[in-house]
Amino acid sequence: MQTMPAKLIITRPSSSGKDFARKVNSQLGYDVPAVLAPGLAIRECDPKIPDGIQHVIFTSVHGVAQARRLRVPTTAHAWCVGEKTRRAADEIGFESTVGGGDAQQLLQTILNAKPVGLIAHIAGRHTRGDIAYVLQCAGLTAVEVTAYDQVVLPAPEELIAALHGNIPLVAPLFSARSGLILTATEWHPPVHVIAISRQVADFVTDWGADTVQIAEMPNEMAMLDATCRTVDWLKDGMSVT
Repeated sequence: MQTMPAKLIITRPSSSGKDFARKVNSQLGYDVPAVLAPGLAIRECDPKIPDGIQHVIFTSVHGVAQARRLRVPTTAHAWCVGEKTRRAADEIGFESTVGGGDAQQLLQTILNAKPVGLIAHIAGRHTRGDIAYVLQCAGLTAVEVTAYDQVVLPAPEELIAALHGNIPLVAPLFSARSGLILTATEWHPPVHVIAISRQVADFVTDWGADTVQIAEMPNEMAMLDATCRTVDWLKDGMSVT
């Protein structure tokens, strides 16, 4: 039997990437080698913060960090994409409402609530869903504040070597843009992508992956389960279900 059934390609930021790799090994009960290849670097912007913000939208923990840096008033109510983002917002003093785990579900939550007052989406330069525009079209007062840029990083040598190797690769993608690092070179081994959402899956459709799965829920636990299931499939030679 092949002693190394798969290798993980993790494009999350370094600290969260290491943590995710550790959780995979813990859940599987055996070690899987991992290439840590952060796909993005966060570059701060210097936007003007409008006066009178009564609501803020956070679609990532990066937005929360930037709100703190830019001194967005915590008297505003925070609308957060998921539990991790909500916890980050709560830690710096916001009272928050959590959406269903992805941007579309969060948007629907806000549309259903019809909050009154200025809504500011504290976002990166590369966002999906045009949340502020959709809210404006629904008659709400909303603006997008571009607080940071997500710069695509060059692929490290270890990633290039893995993409040119013969060991199957399992790539959990937590965002579409972070996955762009995988397009740095031609793929030689089988590549199995685990997408956190339909949007991410659609983004990578034409990349030539052998399989693209969508996590059952857009959160880390579901991504962990799907990643471990795929590694076990490669180890045991069974089909993913």
